[in-house]
Amino acid sequence: IIFIPEKSEITPAGAKTLDALAARLKGENLKLQVTGHACALGSKEINQQISEKRANVVKEALVSRGVPAGQIETRGVGESETIGDQKTVAGRVASRRVTFKVLQ
Repeated sequence: IIFIPEKSEITPAGAKTLDALAARLKGENLKLQVTGHACALGSKEINQQISEKRANVVKEALVSRGVPAGQIETRGVGESETIGDQKTVAGRVASRRVTFKVLQ
């Protein structure tokens, strides 16, 4: 899920992704890790905070769609796992994201 710079609101495209993910997770006994990311613009402290907030917003959205909160672990990694060239708009856009990993 991609985010707007300095924001943690879920876009309509992101909401559709979460609808599909929640439908797949309901009834499954899987643990999901939700990781928030940020681009390299701004201070490391702010980027860490926004990455954590993005992960938590996504968790709340999944819980509101019926996924048990206990199945979702969140973490924010700030700008430590950027993708793409951070000197380009496209690279920074790609880094403003939340990723998912099935843990079991």
